[in-house]
Order: sequence, then C-alpha cells, then structure tokens
Amino acid sequence: MPELPEHISPIQVSPTQVSATMGSPDEPGGILLQAEADPNQRAAPLSESTCLSTLPCPSTFSRVETDTPHGRAVFSTRRIPPGTLLGVYPGKHRSIDEFNTRGEYIIPALRYAYYLSHSTVIDPCDEYGEVPDTAELRLALVNEPPPGLEINVAALSSGQQVWFTSVREISLGEELLTCYGSNYPRDYLSHASALGGREGLSTTAIRNLEHVARVYPWLQNGVKSLLRD
Repeated sequence: MPELPEHISPIQVSPTQVSATMGSPDEPGGILLQAEADPNQRAAPLSESTCLSTLPCPSTFSRVETDTPHGRAVFSTRRIPPGTLLGVYPGKHRSIDEFNTRGEYIIPALRYAYYLSHSTVIDPCDEYGEVPDTAELRLALVNEPPPGLEINVAALSSGQQVWFTSVREISLGEELLTCYGSNYPRDYLSHASALGGREGLSTTAIRNLEHVARVYPWLQNGVKSLLRD
C-alpha cells in the first residue's frame, strides 16, 4: 500500500473551528478542507467520535428518485463542497454466518451488503433483502457511476465504519455516485473509479482525497486503500 505524500500530515484544528464548521441541522455537516489551525489557540485533532456525533440526516442534503435507468438513486438537494463528511454506511453489523441465515432473501441483500472483512458485513436490508425507504438508510442507495461518469463520493473504511466523503464539489441536483470496491459482485459495466485505484480518478479527486487524509487523520488508511497503485 503506497504511502501518502510527506506533505499530507494531520491538520490540527481548534475546538472553536470544529464547532464553527460542522454545519447545522439544515446544512451538511463535515469539516471543510479549508479548515486551518488557529495560531492563537492550542490545537486539537479532529476525532472520529466528534464527527460521528455531528453528522446530518441525509434528508438535509439529498433526495431519492425511483424512476431512473438503474432503479432508486440519490440526488443532492444543495451544493456540497469537496471534503464534506456525508455520513457512514448504514445498517446492522452482522457476522457472515448470521448474514447467511437470510435464506432465499440473501440474493437481493447481497446488492447492499458492505463487507468490512471476511467475517463481518454491514447489512441495511429488511427481512426481504430490500433497503427500506427511510432517510437514515438513504446512503445505502447511492449507486456506482456508469461508464463515462466518475465517482463524486468516496467510501472510506475506518474500523467498524465506512465513511462517505465528497471528493469534489457536488452540484444541486447531481446524483451521488460512489465506489463499491474491486470485490463487489457486478453484473454491469461501471466506471473505473468505482473499482478503486488512482487510474480511474481525476487529479482533482486525488488531491481532495489527500486533503481528506489531512483533515480526518482516522481516514488516512481508507484513503491509502482507495488510492492504491
């Protein structure tokens, strides 16, 4: 796994700046990439728990459309700056053995299961293998980009969470598109950026992901994994 460039070191941000940039119930949360250390205060690193406690509900920045060529899809309802934490992949953490007890409904559930490891998945589905239409589970409906379009949201693993982070500015009304990774069982064509690796990403997306690793130190391994050579 490649090392991040030497200049990508954790940014130290003061508690005052954290509260000022996390957003409000009507705005997407997330520390913007422009956050800098306050030279007049003793800085504190941004913690994962702080960001988890201030995440917005996806309904504050997105909507679901059902009549699309690939079924349900998630679209932005406002401009989203690059480097914004949109949330974590929703669902229940299950062991593989527990997940396999779904029986006949395991096939549809496999479309949405996010594999954290060889032994654990995040499962957002109901008993019939479908994702309920609730705001809390909306990020599980974010699709991969078709050929010709690049991801605008990165899925970055950190411990027991998978964080969704914008890799560039997302315009009002634009579909959110993310990467399922190289191990996802596909029966369709997708853009190379959905598979992980630098080759499918624009220079802007790579630069923004490197900044994400600075602002959110606990996402450094997730960024390294996504940008693998």
